[in-house]
Amino acid sequence: MTENEMLEFIFNSQAPTGAFPSIICSRTKRYTDWNGFTTAHVLRALRSVPESDILKNARHLALDFLKRCESPEKPGAFCFWPKGMQPGRIPELPPDADDTSIILIEMIRN
Repeated sequence: MTENEMLEFIFNSQAPTGAFPSIICSRTKRYTDWNGFTTAHVLRALRSVPESDILKNARHLALDFLKRCESPEKPGAFCFWPKGMQPGRIPELPPDADDTSIILIEMIRN
């Protein structure tokens, strides 16, 4: 796969919400998940990619998604998922340090 094909694959995998997918594996099933932690890591991986209209649009969508991960109860703290977007089988999780740090770093750098 060429670099351009890889980038096209990454950009095409982005959801309309701006999130990038991750896969949750259980013993019997695989689930696609859309969360701020993975989305922030994809932005981090794309830092060295030369600027283009596609990258600019993908970054804009991803940053909008990351902003929605901010806790309404604790401004400046971020959650794994935006409020109400966690998978139905998982309870709502409070904001935590690793989600907050990776999301804030990418928001500041971008």
